[in-house]
Amino acid sequence: MDQAICLGAQDSAACRIDFDPLRLTAVPVPDNWQFVVASSLIDARKSGSAQAAYNQRTRECREALATVVANIDPVVSVDSYRALLAHMPADELHQLGETIVDGVLRRRFRHVVTEALRVDQAQAAMSDSQLAAFGRLMTR
Repeated sequence: MDQAICLGAQDSAACRIDFDPLRLTAVPVPDNWQFVVASSLIDARKSGSAQAAYNQRTRECREALATVVANIDPVVSVDSYRALLAHMPADELHQLGETIVDGVLRRRFRHVVTEALRVDQAQAAMSDSQLAAFGRLMTR
């Protein structure tokens, strides 16, 4: 995401980043909003074991998606979370995932679905100048 925002940043706008395919959408920041960007001074390693763990989570997310899709009745043909979310509301998917997958795959599925919903809600809150709602979404 760091590289995507470096390429797609626009003045006075947040940038929604969607993947598969990569799409950047400028979301105007209300004139009376301000953001503070600060360094936590924590070194975030992105190679070696951290990269291997990230790749493992990616594989687990794909496995969780395939498991849920295989158990939807009637069977749907989707190959991405985006397509699945277009087929069924996030809250229904969340409940369905709770009954179909367990353990780490349940956590991965829940995370992807709830984060997709949170991004949609944050974009809507920003577009509607709902600062309190946006703030609650950023602290969840």
